[in-house]
Amino acid sequence: MNKHSLMLAALLSSATFSATVVSLPIAASAAQKVAPADEYFGPLGMSILGIRNALRDTATKLDVDPSADTESALQHVALIERSVRDWENKYPGDSWLPRTVLALHRVYARIRTEDGRKHATETASWLMERYETSREAQALRSEFDEAMGGDHAGGDH
Repeated sequence: MNKHSLMLAALLSSATFSATVVSLPIAASAAQKVAPADEYFGPLGMSILGIRNALRDTATKLDVDPSADTESALQHVALIERSVRDWENKYPGDSWLPRTVLALHRVYARIRTEDGRKHATETASWLMERYETSREAQALRSEFDEAMGGDHAGGDH
């Protein structure tokens, strides 16, 4: 190998190493954006799919029997909420979070007690403040506007 070949080989291997070193944090950062399905959160050790299923199942139970044990349902949903908050803390950019917070809000809204309403209000605020530009926050704003009889965002009413 001549001197120019050695310099070119050294330059190429240096560039390859630099590109690898530079791209690793980016790849790791991108991988950290979405929670893996096999990671578990909160006091119940729930996966993101387990959280979604638990919210859906609880909503269905409350729809079938609105007079079910609301205190037990509220305690269970509060534990699910702690799992969602743990998930959010670890993966704040996860695109599944807005829809999960909206589902959590809707389950709390089905619990027709003062505590259920309080938690529903808190999760609505959480969704609209933390994920204000999400489709889910926009959908909830539209639902609120419709329930109030129109668009109140302009302050003219």
